[in-house]
Amino acid sequence: MEKTTNRKNWSSRLLQRSYLKFYILIRRFITQHIRTLSAESFGWMAILLMHGATIPSILGLIFGISDRLPPLDVIGFIWAGLVLFFIKALINKDTLNIMTIGIGFMIQAGLLGFIVFK
Repeated sequence: MEKTTNRKNWSSRLLQRSYLKFYILIRRFITQHIRTLSAESFGWMAILLMHGATIPSILGLIFGISDRLPPLDVIGFIWAGLVLFFIKALINKDTLNIMTIGIGFMIQAGLLGFIVFK
């Protein structure tokens, strides 16, 4: 009986150590990686929102829902910010942001082409 109790205690202590090691591993991952993931994620979302800022009014103009263009100063500042983000991504060799901004520029240029050549 005593031998069975010792085995149970030993196995429960081993299980507790495994849980403790797992907890330490998860905690270390969170403290080391989540900060950079969050910063990168927020930067990527900012780029997507900047690209999307003018798309509703451009689509409204293309489909005849609206006849108003977005203000030129807003478009200028958004594109200037995106160009600066693009230069930053090129310097940092950040492939995700280079692709995101490049594809966004192509989509917006295509939409503006529809307006001009309509």
